[in-house]
Order: sequence, then C-alpha cells, then structure tokens
Amino acid sequence: MTSAPVSGTEGYADEARELFTRDEGIPFADAHRAVLHLLPETIELAEAQGLHAVLNVRTASGQQDNRTAGVSWTNPAFVKAKESLQA
Repeated sequence: MTSAPVSGTEGYADEARELFTRDEGIPFADAHRAVLHLLPETIELAEAQGLHAVLNVRTASGQQDNRTAGVSWTNPAFVKAKESLQA
C-alpha cells in the first residue's frame, strides 16, 4: 500500500479571505479558552526541568481589540539553573 502526499492546504486559497475575516473576529480569550489555564504554569514547569526564569515581562497586546478585552502577553526567558549546570 502506498500513500499519496497530502499538503493539508488543498482548497485553502479559495477560502483564505473568508477564513481570515472570520478568525480575526474571534476574541483572543474565546479562541484560546481551552489553554488559558496553562499559561501561569509555564515558569513552574520550566523550573522543574532545571531552568531558571531570568526575564518575565508582561506587555499589553499590540492589537486594539485585544487591549480593550484586557489581553496581555507574558514574555519569559530562561537559562539553565546553576545546580543543573554542575551535574
């Protein structure tokens, strides 16, 4: 049995404009509701893997609709914790 390659984008170009317009109209919190609860756990999970947060900057969204909805972004940076480097 041989399989045919599938790009996953067949027909997308025909609907791109409509999909973009529809998707841009969905508020961030609604589109990402299923994963929003995971965001605060990122630093804790990184530390469990031997990483240390050296930067944790929260910024307002660049999109006006998102700012109006209270959306902000967290931009963390991590380094390997010293005790992990000695192992």
